[in-house]
Amino acid sequence: MKKFLCMILAVLTAACAMGMAACGGNGNTLIVYTEAGFAPFEYIKDSKIVGADVDIMNLVGEELGMSVQFENVAFDQIVDTVSAGKLAKVGAAGISITEERKEKVAFSVPYYTANLFVIYQVTAEGGVLDGKNVTKTGYDALSTAVADIGLNIDVVIIDELPAKQLIKDNSKLKCAPLYYQGADGEADEAAVDEYAICVTKGETEILNAINKVLNALLAETDENGNNGVEQLVMEHLGV
Repeated sequence: MKKFLCMILAVLTAACAMGMAACGGNGNTLIVYTEAGFAPFEYIKDSKIVGADVDIMNLVGEELGMSVQFENVAFDQIVDTVSAGKLAKVGAAGISITEERKEKVAFSVPYYTANLFVIYQVTAEGGVLDGKNVTKTGYDALSTAVADIGLNIDVVIIDELPAKQLIKDNSKLKCAPLYYQGADGEADEAAVDEYAICVTKGETEILNAINKVLNALLAETDENGNNGVEQLVMEHLGV
């Protein structure tokens, strides 16, 4: 009986070790959480998750000498999961830097600045979102949110490139830049978003590798002045 119990314990120990390696990124696999409905940064093609963020993280994997495994999850799960550092230590999903998120995770250097756009119905009348009579609604997927315009919500606010991708085959929807309202009531400066990759706090080696890759891409420019990240974005847009 003692031998039998020891064998069971040994098997359980091995299984736990394998589970930790797969989940948290220990061993030779780095788990990256993403939400693959945000083209051109992450999207599904031929049943695989691809995109500019995927290309970036694959370069990080090469830098670390690790394989990279992407998990497609609801966007709202990413920061909290990475903060815990058990199931995943990295989140790459066109994640905007906010003060609230900075309290939970460490962020890489910003690698992309995007203009915010509003997606709305073609038949909808124009108006100003003054922030006073706005109710926010969360969705697990962008495609679900866009499909709900005109039913349970009026608009979706998202970054320019995904906005244009999401409506390109939908004649009932349009998108336009979002502007901050000035003191005079007129449209002022355009609203922008900065993307970064989030990492579990304390995972310095991973964060340093991500920053090394991003800084190299940002320093690399083509004949048109586009940096390496912008080149990846255009590649996934087919430009």
